[in-house]
Amino acid sequence: MGQPGAPALGQPGAWGPPGPQTQSQPGAWGPPGSAVPGQPHNSPWPPPPGHPAQGYPGQPGYPPPPRPSGNGKRIAVIVAVVVLVLAMAGFGTAVTVARLIGDAGNEAGSSGAMTTAWTLPYPGERNARDEDSQRLFASWVTADLLVRVEADGVLAYRLSDGSQAWGVPLPEGMSTCSASPEADGSFGAISYGTDTLCDRVAGVDLGTGKLSFQQQLPIAKRDVPGTMRRGLLVAVGGGTVVVNAATDLLAFRAQDGTKLWERRTHQYCQVASLAVSATAVVAGVGCSPYRVVSLQLASGRPMWQKDLQGREMVRHVVSATPAVVLVSSISDQLVRAYSDKGAVTAEIPAKDGQVSLSTLPTGNAIRHGIERYAMFADASTVYAATDESRAGGGEGQVAAFDVATGKRRWLSSGHRGAISLIRADEQGLLGLERGGFDGPSWLVRLDAATGQRTVVRDASLGFVDFPLFGDFEERDGTLLVMPQTNDGKAPAVRALR
Repeated sequence: MGQPGAPALGQPGAWGPPGPQTQSQPGAWGPPGSAVPGQPHNSPWPPPPGHPAQGYPGQPGYPPPPRPSGNGKRIAVIVAVVVLVLAMAGFGTAVTVARLIGDAGNEAGSSGAMTTAWTLPYPGERNARDEDSQRLFASWVTADLLVRVEADGVLAYRLSDGSQAWGVPLPEGMSTCSASPEADGSFGAISYGTDTLCDRVAGVDLGTGKLSFQQQLPIAKRDVPGTMRRGLLVAVGGGTVVVNAATDLLAFRAQDGTKLWERRTHQYCQVASLAVSATAVVAGVGCSPYRVVSLQLASGRPMWQKDLQGREMVRHVVSATPAVVLVSSISDQLVRAYSDKGAVTAEIPAKDGQVSLSTLPTGNAIRHGIERYAMFADASTVYAATDESRAGGGEGQVAAFDVATGKRRWLSSGHRGAISLIRADEQGLLGLERGGFDGPSWLVRLDAATGQRTVVRDASLGFVDFPLFGDFEERDGTLLVMPQTNDGKAPAVRALR
């Protein structure tokens, strides 16, 4: 594996210019072009006509989601019942960090409160396999589809009415291990395997509803009683799927699975965190000492490597371009930014006497791939949520820092409740703000220059409608609320507009 004689990731000299990169060699990886294409035309999941009640083969299907209706009273009753049930279940203190994909949807012209357009219920237990049988591993949004990565495969639903557009089942005896947190244009990626081993990766073509490739990775099963399988770290960027396999980091062309390059860590090292941009891969490698490494996405060639100090470790790679990582040590935590040459440009303490940044995961991805944190970074700014216990009176929920200097630019202001980070863009931040226990919620924008809050739309979600761990997606005025796991109360998807 790797280039003959090439130094390993995490070893001295590992980041010198490697030899010419070659296509994958025959053997365990198969010859170039041997990737298995997507599902055949006789797939058990043909594109459904009309409004089918489809799900996974051999399992109870999803009941058809209700069509949008003008009966406002009926919708209000349904929402009220859901809120009441959730409140009785004790979810009054639920906290989630959301993601917003796409535009905020007619912000200037939006008015009035959102209402429930459609819901998608859970289909029931699938073989009662384990707690992951109804887990949401990732959600991706295209111009007209919501794509959900679930335990048995990938399903796409039309944003307009919630009807199923297509489905890609996994092979018999296989289940999902992890998925790329985001899709890259037309492709997402998943890892999957048996109940005891995650050793396969696949690309998902969001345009055709098929697997663009499937590859089995050379990962040995750990013959240790009680050992739980772990999902692979998988990310997509620049038309490339990057995945860790044991001590290796590999890249495949998303369109057809052609192996582009491979990098090997030291036998006692491990890729602990990963992020991909259109041009770069940044990984936190667990060695002694821990280190941050940056590779060219196209070739796998090293750009730079930096050892961490003392007992520091990489908790999370926030961004690959610019390179921003969350670093932990025994005594404290900080956010560190690097230039494209590997020079440290900013160090932002998680606690500085005035601000306490939130450094806990916001998802439920333990053993399921890349975890998410309440942090974003763009070319100029690092955005981070603060601990709510220190925010005080709803103010200062978000802090913005200069990525080039680490100096704080602003603390957000004007909040009427706790805000969940959503996305960063040239105008600042979008977020979903929770009111009180029985209060409203708002889709809000934080100004890029000042952090001042303005309301985009009343989201009409009570406090108890927020799942403990959940995904929030938005596209062209449709807000999607999705628990990561089935709590037995909320639907799999609630769409508001």
